[in-house]
Amino acid sequence: MKKNLKSPADFLTSSKVTKQIIRYSSPHNESLTIWRNEGRDVSYYDLLGHTFSYYINCGLGSKRKQNPDNLASPGKFCVFPEGSSSDWVHSSPLVFMHLHVSDSEIRRRYVEMFDYDARCCHIPEITFGDFPEIQNIFKQLYASLYSHDSFFIECAISEVISRFLLRTPPHLKHKKMRGGLSSYLSKNLREYIEQNLDNKITLSTLSSKANLSEFHFQRVFQQSFGVSPAKWILESRITKAKELLRKNTDLKDISSQCGFSDQSHMTRQFKKMTGLTPNEYRQVTDKRSIIVPVSRFRHGKPD
Repeated sequence: MKKNLKSPADFLTSSKVTKQIIRYSSPHNESLTIWRNEGRDVSYYDLLGHTFSYYINCGLGSKRKQNPDNLASPGKFCVFPEGSSSDWVHSSPLVFMHLHVSDSEIRRRYVEMFDYDARCCHIPEITFGDFPEIQNIFKQLYASLYSHDSFFIECAISEVISRFLLRTPPHLKHKKMRGGLSSYLSKNLREYIEQNLDNKITLSTLSSKANLSEFHFQRVFQQSFGVSPAKWILESRITKAKELLRKNTDLKDISSQCGFSDQSHMTRQFKKMTGLTPNEYRQVTDKRSIIVPVSRFRHGKPD
């Protein structure tokens, strides 16, 4: 990856053309920020990560220099893929929201949803799109930021990403890829991990199933899954723990079924990944309906 890639926030803060109103950082390498621009032009180049931009208030007449006939308005939705560049003209003040997601995280979610190689994931650039289902979630996110409802924010972020990927599945069809894992081997490894979450899963065991050295296996696994083996396994354990928490399973049993050394270990890892302890997660899920998480999708359909 290029070392000089920068996020939109880097450009906005360094240029001093906008004011950050509120920011939320997720445990999953995601951030949600509301900005106010007083009507100053902005340029981005060689962006790091993928950014979903939503216009909240004003912005009438704002446009992209590369596409001047397509004008902004409240509720419009843009996508800035990693590596993209763009120049924006703002003739009046506006308030907008940026959801920033790391490339590795969006590829991990992509693999979870579609069972495709992570390198098949291509995020299209969108300028002032009109996606009502995504716009409605952003409206709720805007309100939840001020109420500090971290549980809803996490669920809604997952919903934005999943609906975007489902709306236009970003597959690079017929792309011939070198390296990585074969689809057959990736499927077998994923099934092995899911079926053995209650046991200790070692890098040695996984690499032997692929008939590769541990060093080479880690590299090709990350190519095909978007994240390291350790990250994938931990995310899988947390996902299973969430499912068992919603079924009111005993915490000690959950820690055992999910492969944590003990209940204390599960609590530390769960809070690190979700921002909530298992008990807190259970309490909030008991009080409201749950947005279907990305991990519950397979091939674009709920399980």
